[in-house]
Amino acid sequence: MSGLFLNFYQIDVEIPNEKMDFNAVNYYDYSTKDKIAELKQKYPDNYIYKIDNKFVVWNNNDKEVKGLDSITINLQDNIRLVSKIIENSIIEFLKNSLEKKGWSFFKKKFEFVWEIVSPDNILNNTIPGFSVNRVIKYSPYFFYKDSKLFLGFTLSTYLRHRFKWNKKEFEENGIDTNGLKRNDSEIFANSHSIKLFLEATGKKEIYQKSNLNEISNANSFKYMNVFFDWLRKKKERIVLPFGGKNNFFQKTLFTF
Repeated sequence: MSGLFLNFYQIDVEIPNEKMDFNAVNYYDYSTKDKIAELKQKYPDNYIYKIDNKFVVWNNNDKEVKGLDSITINLQDNIRLVSKIIENSIIEFLKNSLEKKGWSFFKKKFEFVWEIVSPDNILNNTIPGFSVNRVIKYSPYFFYKDSKLFLGFTLSTYLRHRFKWNKKEFEENGIDTNGLKRNDSEIFANSHSIKLFLEATGKKEIYQKSNLNEISNANSFKYMNVFFDWLRKKKERIVLPFGGKNNFFQKTLFTF
């Protein structure tokens, strides 16, 4: 498919040995939803990942996980596991660095994408009851091109709209909530409710002026590159298990 490109950020990771020992439990002993929750509760400071008929268990500090069997895994044959180890190490570093500064992290079940939400309201609090925040979408990714393995991740970005006012506060400010999609605690900021809100509050022009610059492709790429450059400078602080090292991070453009 000519003309398509992948916004890919490559990582070169050095792991001392191809074959590594992992703690593990039998998958069939923890195959139900309740049993998996029990396993996670039992080992809260560890990562758990399914490989064939096993759940492998590890942590970034190489602390012994007591009471589990040990298995040897050839990482060359399990690139998905390597990618998962890198993902967990990066996200752990990001959480430790950014959550205390107000950033938040979300990941939906059965999806491979992390949403990392900036605490900065691009509207600079000029519209009471409404916020727009930049979101970085981080997705682990690996592929082969010309028989060569590329490990890393992709980044994309979008704006998350959210109402700070609940149903009662909407009505107190003279905004009709009939027909607006909501639950017991919030009104959802979809296109219909945003349009109604901006018209009722007279803030449409302020919103459009702020939003127009932020949604441009140039600004989106700039934001992603600033985020990646910051992460690359901090790569020495990203802890990998098993004595692994991050040799380099770089942005690599691939066309298909």
